[in-house]
Amino acid sequence: MVADTDVIVAAMRSPSGASAAILRTARQGKITLLVSVPLAMEYEATCSEAEHQLAAGLSEREIRIFLDAVVGDGGAGENTLSVEAAIARSER
Repeated sequence: MVADTDVIVAAMRSPSGASAAILRTARQGKITLLVSVPLAMEYEATCSEAEHQLAAGLSEREIRIFLDAVVGDGGAGENTLSVEAAIARSER
């Protein structure tokens, strides 16, 4: 499945909404999110806009962590969170 940028932004801004549920379903392996480099760059540019950052209540670092979880950077360590954790973080 290819998630439109609006789905990613909506999941970031509304962790209890339907878009966030789609991302959780992907993390559970029930669906596969397909992401190209241009699409990942669009996710980053749009999620980083001040309007969305403010609405989500996330710092730039938290947005990066959220996007890494969505795109699946494959990294390990403290900067890598699951989508569930990234979404939960934005609920505060």
